[in-house]
Amino acid sequence: MSLEQSKGKAAGPDKTDERVPPLLRALLKRFPVLRREPHLVTVHFPLVFAIAVPLFEILYLLRPKRPALEKTAFHLLVLGVMSTPVAILTGLYTWWLNFKAGRTSRIKVKISVSLVLMADLAVLLAWRLADEEIMRVSSRSRVVYLALSLIMPALAVVLGWNGGRLAGHK
Repeated sequence: MSLEQSKGKAAGPDKTDERVPPLLRALLKRFPVLRREPHLVTVHFPLVFAIAVPLFEILYLLRPKRPALEKTAFHLLVLGVMSTPVAILTGLYTWWLNFKAGRTSRIKVKISVSLVLMADLAVLLAWRLADEEIMRVSSRSRVVYLALSLIMPALAVVLGWNGGRLAGHK
């Protein structure tokens, strides 16, 4: 086992260390599902939204007479901004609890890319709220907006792949 693997090794179900407050330790003993599942459940939402937003924007560009496509992209963007902090917080909890906050390269990538995704979502939402016509009018601004949007699926893939590796999927 490499040094990085041993530092990032998750604690077993009965190996809760002294850093964990007694109340949380008792909850984990009674409900072991709280050890990993909060992050595994919440992380899928922002990843899907990061992929779906540009998909609906492209569909709207292909079918501009269907404004519901653009509106769907906007709603998914809002949901992405709302769900990403939850996924980040549950990820930090899981990292602290199961990996003793070890700073492996995979963890560093996950944290960095998560923050980039959150920033990208926030910028896109702020821009869309400031300019409701951004997708409806052909302009350089729309090209930049779409470029920022099209980065999100790549970020989702990086996050998902690294998260899967941390969870033990090869």
